[in-house]
Amino acid sequence: MHRRRKRKKASFLGEISLIRLLGASLWFRLAFLGFLILALFLALFLPKIWRTSPSGVRPVIKISGLDWVQAWSLRRTAQKERALGRQNQALFAWKAAVDHNPADVETVQGLLQELLVAETGQQQLALTVKYGSWLLQLTATNQGSLELVAKLADKLRLYPWVIDLLHPVATQLNPAQEACYLRALFHTRQMARFAAQWDKADDRVKSGADMELYHAAYALGWGPPAGRVESQQLLQAAIVDPDLKELATRLLIVAAAQLGDTLLFERAFLSAVQDDKALLGDHVTYWRLLSQGGRRAEARQRAESFTQEPVSAQEVILLADGYAALGLTSRAKQVLQRHAPTFSEAEGIWIAQANLLIETQAWEELLTLALQIRQTVGAQESLYGFSHFLEGRSFLARDRREMAEQAFRKAADCDFVNRTLGMATAGGLIKLGYPDLALRMLEAWRKELTNNPDYWNLLCMAAFQRKQADVLLTAAEAAYRLTPEDMNAMNNYAAALLIARIRPDEAIRLTVQLLQRAPNSVVAKINHSLALVRNGRAAEADQLLQSISLERLKEVESNSYYLACFEIYTTLERWDQARQVDARINSRHLFPTQLDWWMDLRQKLPST
Repeated sequence: MHRRRKRKKASFLGEISLIRLLGASLWFRLAFLGFLILALFLALFLPKIWRTSPSGVRPVIKISGLDWVQAWSLRRTAQKERALGRQNQALFAWKAAVDHNPADVETVQGLLQELLVAETGQQQLALTVKYGSWLLQLTATNQGSLELVAKLADKLRLYPWVIDLLHPVATQLNPAQEACYLRALFHTRQMARFAAQWDKADDRVKSGADMELYHAAYALGWGPPAGRVESQQLLQAAIVDPDLKELATRLLIVAAAQLGDTLLFERAFLSAVQDDKALLGDHVTYWRLLSQGGRRAEARQRAESFTQEPVSAQEVILLADGYAALGLTSRAKQVLQRHAPTFSEAEGIWIAQANLLIETQAWEELLTLALQIRQTVGAQESLYGFSHFLEGRSFLARDRREMAEQAFRKAADCDFVNRTLGMATAGGLIKLGYPDLALRMLEAWRKELTNNPDYWNLLCMAAFQRKQADVLLTAAEAAYRLTPEDMNAMNNYAAALLIARIRPDEAIRLTVQLLQRAPNSVVAKINHSLALVRNGRAAEADQLLQSISLERLKEVESNSYYLACFEIYTTLERWDQARQVDARINSRHLFPTQLDWWMDLRQKLPST
């Protein structure tokens, strides 16, 4: 107790002493005030507490006052370096400025504008994709940002991205953007859209010397034969113009590859090689043309001596595909394995590697790849579910079914951010005999993919295997409404109506069209015969079935054939024949609706 009183007394005396000093000494007061200001300044200047990213943008960016000052200083340095023509130093300074203040729009724009004049390389590609997407997010894709990013993507030949950027605003493009969009459509071989866009393009775009060459290349490779000579002459004449030579040569290469004209391609390609302008894809195309033209040995020799390194994920995949097409499987594997860590965020490389390992039945390597994906930063998030599918595929191939099913269930429980990859995985599960897991995945995406016919076709496949007539009917009708001219969608819808035993008038309309377009199709004949008998035309149905040869029918087709015969014979009261085909029907292949109908009717057959 005595000690506690002494401590309280000392504390009180200390407070009194500080008050006396503040009251008695001006300099002490000033020093103390300065200390408080400094402490407040440091508290506001050093911690990352200042939010600079717009509302709704993720991730949220917070910086410190020090970050802001450093970014401002680095931005001034970058502008000075640019003025002095020192591109590498300017690019480095812009990148450092963005690192300190990532959400400052002017700084990100400065970096991208610097990339416009920088040399093309792997680093430039990576920076463009990363910060171009980020700028569009920061600015809600305003006109200025859209134009800058599209121009940069065009320069770096990121043509699919150009289309993703410009297609939604294709009717509002200025001439520069329209030219950019046309180039992207051409280089991604979307020629129908290229032609349609060209027809409505601004005359200022069409009259440009470079765009005239693009149209000539389109006419040469994809236009009617009558105009090819003139288009080829226009492109070859442009080669003597130093300003147009590189573009004309490139377009001749593309058009000649489309025509399969090895001689024309070879001349343009060797000219590009001489000028050091040949792309990696040109070499791969040349190998393919040589192989197709009977010069496979030469193609393999050129491929084996090829040393150019890919600078993008697309080039990695292209090179691997080229090697694989020539039977150089080990080289294809090496290319994918070597570059996958470099382009870890590029899903296509991992998928290509997986497909190659499945094709070559390298099951142990496939399991290793699945584990590598889950351990690789950049790949693990978007490919996590796919990696479990690959793991299951490896186990299944080695007859470890329980482990395979566990892996497949993990894959089905994952939310595939890339829905296209998710649908491909669901398709793989269906083909491997796991339609229930595929249905679980697909049903979760129904609202999101309601306008995607591929989604509904997959759902049809899964529902057919699971014998779920209601799901099959919903999916088949949706796919048909989206693509009414597609024969597969038409056939699925007709089959779904026949299985459900509803709307016989619509079923016969569909089967008539199918039979007209594929008169020798066994499936079309069987389905049309079922539609005929449902519409009171059993005799015609019987005659149609008699034209089918049973020798080459698959098990499921044979079962459908005998089921159709059974319905026809019972309708025509040909009881002996009905009993004969009844013995051939396998209930394992029937939907519940078909099974109920069949079991009910066979019980009503008159006794012999």
